[in-house]
Amino acid sequence: PRAPSEGVFRFQQKPEGLLHAPLIKLEALRQTSGELKYVDDLPAPEGTLHAVYVTSTQANVYVTAIDTRKALEMHGVHCVLTAADVPAARNEWAPGRVLFPRHDTLIDFVGQTVALVVADTPALAHHAASHVAVTYSDPVGQLVLSLGDAIAAGRTKLANFGAVVANPHTTGDVRKALQEAPRRVKGMVDCPAQIHFSMERQSVVVSPTESGVSVCASTQAPPSVQQAVAAALQLTLANVRSSRRGAAAGSAAS
Repeated sequence: PRAPSEGVFRFQQKPEGLLHAPLIKLEALRQTSGELKYVDDLPAPEGTLHAVYVTSTQANVYVTAIDTRKALEMHGVHCVLTAADVPAARNEWAPGRVLFPRHDTLIDFVGQTVALVVADTPALAHHAASHVAVTYSDPVGQLVLSLGDAIAAGRTKLANFGAVVANPHTTGDVRKALQEAPRRVKGMVDCPAQIHFSMERQSVVVSPTESGVSVCASTQAPPSVQQAVAAALQLTLANVRSSRRGAAAGSAAS
C-alpha cells in the first residue's frame, strides 16, 4: 500500500506572531501569474461542440416533463440530452447518483442537473438552455433548509463523495472528561452556507483518443469525473484519461 501523503509549509516567524497575520497561499503566485493553465486556456480543436446544463429551479420535487422543442429549433443546436436519451446503465455512474434525473428521481436541491444542451458555441448553448421548459410535481413533504430541519425530519446521512468518508474521531474518554469538567458550556453554533469565489467555473474539455477519451476538468475530484464519463460511454477507467486543471478547490469538488 502507498504511504500517506504529507506536506510541509515553512515560514519565518514574525515578531508580532502569526495570529491574524496575512499569509500567501501556497499556489497563489502560480494561479495568478499565468503559469498555471486553466481549462479555458486549452485550445479548442476545430469542430468542438459546447455543452451547458439545464438545472432545476425547484427542490423536493420530481421532474414530470421536459419540453426541448424551442431549444432544438435554434440553428446550431445539435441536441438536448435528458434521462430519456441515456440508458439506465449509463445514467447511473455511482450508487444513487445519476447524470440526469429519471421520473422517479427526487430533485434534492435547486441547481441539480436536469438536461444537457449541445451547441456550436457557448453563448448559443446557454441561450438554448434558457429555453428548455421543465415541469415539476408538487413539493414532496416539507423542505429541509437547515441542519436542524434535517435532524427533525430524520433525513441525515453520511455523505460519501467517492474519496474519504468522514468518520468520528475521538481522543481519550470524552464522556468522562465532560462529566469531570469543573465548567461546562452548552449551546449551539450555526454556520451559514459558504459562497465560494472560484478561480474558474466548473468546466471540462473532452477529446477523443485512440482507445477512449481524454478529459481535462476544473475539478477537485478528477476520479469522480473519470468514473461518470466511463459510465456514460461504457468505457473502462483505463480508457478515460483524466487530469486536473486550474485552481480547483472547495466549490469545484464535483
